[in-house]
Amino acid sequence: MFLTTLICSDEACAQELEVVVSHALDALDDSACACGCTHVVLDVSAWERAEIRALTPA
Repeated sequence: MFLTTLICSDEACAQELEVVVSHALDALDDSACACGCTHVVLDVSAWERAEIRALTPA
């Protein structure tokens, strides 16, 4: 999994958002801002889903 930070390509908007991508970064190719412009990838980080473990009594 990847955690990506995106920003709008329109400098007047510059909206940023974070998106979790589960398999391929190609999924971001069609990403568009609410203003109608495309998103640009600012950062990509490796990310793993946390697992909740039950405590076992000692």
